[in-house]
Amino acid sequence: MLVAVAAIIAGAVLRHGREERRRVAATQMRAQPWLDPSLMTTGLQIGRALGARRLASLAVLGAALTAVMMLRPTAESPPPAE
Repeated sequence: MLVAVAAIIAGAVLRHGREERRRVAATQMRAQPWLDPSLMTTGLQIGRALGARRLASLAVLGAALTAVMMLRPTAESPPPAE
């Protein structure tokens, strides 16, 4: 009887540890989705298909659009004082 209770407790402790590790791993993957191997493979295949020159042009265009979007005023920001 005592052995069965000890086995049940040990199983519960091990299960809790596994669930905690799984939860931490899922949180880390949500925080860094670009590290997903399938996404990285897709990106490499697109890069190979487009070629270096086109890929560089798209990167510059993306950087310029990002800069424009960052400089746009948001709805929460007050208008500039004159």
